[in-house]
Amino acid sequence: MPAWSDEQLEVINERGCELLVSAAAGSGKTSVLVERIYKRITDESDPKDIDRFVVVTFTKAAAAEMKQKLRKRMDAALASESLTPSMREHVRRQYRRLSGAHISTVHSFCNYIIGQYFHRIGLDPSYRELVGAEYELLKNDVMNELIEKEYEEARDDFIKLADIRELNKSDQKLETWIYDVYSKMISEPFPDLVYDRWESILSAPLESDKSPYIGRLISSTGVWAREALETVKQMHYEYGDAYKNKDENTVLALIDITEKIYDTAAEYKDGKIDKINAYNRIKDILSVMELSGLPKDENKNNTKERNYVIRTCSPIRNRLGSMQGDDYHGTIENKQRDQDLMRDECLTVMRLAREFDQRFRQAKRDRGVLDFSDLEQYSLQILYDRDENGMPVRSDAAKELSESFVEIMIDEYQDSNRVQDAIFWSV
Repeated sequence: MPAWSDEQLEVINERGCELLVSAAAGSGKTSVLVERIYKRITDESDPKDIDRFVVVTFTKAAAAEMKQKLRKRMDAALASESLTPSMREHVRRQYRRLSGAHISTVHSFCNYIIGQYFHRIGLDPSYRELVGAEYELLKNDVMNELIEKEYEEARDDFIKLADIRELNKSDQKLETWIYDVYSKMISEPFPDLVYDRWESILSAPLESDKSPYIGRLISSTGVWAREALETVKQMHYEYGDAYKNKDENTVLALIDITEKIYDTAAEYKDGKIDKINAYNRIKDILSVMELSGLPKDENKNNTKERNYVIRTCSPIRNRLGSMQGDDYHGTIENKQRDQDLMRDECLTVMRLAREFDQRFRQAKRDRGVLDFSDLEQYSLQILYDRDENGMPVRSDAAKELSESFVEIMIDEYQDSNRVQDAIFWSV
């Protein structure tokens, strides 16, 4: 038996709570996980069956390795005199059940969920997995059919996009856009809700409360201004004598400008002014600033203190210049026109990605094949119903599965995506 550290023993023996274990590669995480499982199935006060645990690994090889280590751990226990007769028989039963235990990759676990509840989503249980060249071929066929249909129907939004982006030269750029949006959406739980949310955001006028752009710009500006103000004030306190009567006016101007910007953003955050007034006020502050006194670059002929002042102030001055010429350049109305152009293009690509998603999913179902993202998304459809507002709620299937398992252990949890996380939390 290994000599477990205090931290490892805590992981092995802790019960009735959520545990997040962070450890370096080669530190024995798998061995600790195996020992935790073994302790749970041989707990004299409450022995569990091995098939009541879900253990998710990153690869099939890791799952096979974990099963092998568990098998060796049980072999060692059965060869010793440490087990009572009843516990010895219990361990033998777990040994026989080990091959069917839920120690697998997340996609194997999804296969199990779908296999148990395929009838809930009307799926043919005889599906096979779609991978490699077959996946690429079907994806390209569906994409080509979609774009061909769009050219035939000649919808205004598509023709406008094609003209602006000169898609008549090649469809490759459009195909990349569509597939990129599709890929991002299916990596999210409940992609239909994500599509709806982004379409709502993109359709909202810039000055409306639904549009997040201006509010986020002001908020991020406020965070930056606070940090810049603290930096310059501290520098002025420590090095003020080094540049007195030379660069002092520029430094004091930096303090004044960043303080005014921060105060404006704080008033917006506190609800004292709306985002239109906050935007225009920051724009006015930037439009009259004068920061030409301080050199932009350090010089070997300068004192060490003056070069430090230049090194500290230059990035702040550059950022203010960028804000003046870009973020806060022009009126809200001008930004609205720019956003309208980009918004229409984004909405068109979003519509095409959504239709590609539907067509691709149907093409796969017609052929009796599923890819990895389908395994995850169909598992979510099984594990979640929708309430009267269309929002996800745990289904009876999720509750039933949850009652059949006593614990979920996830190896390499940091590699899980948001869809997989929603699956784990549901059971």
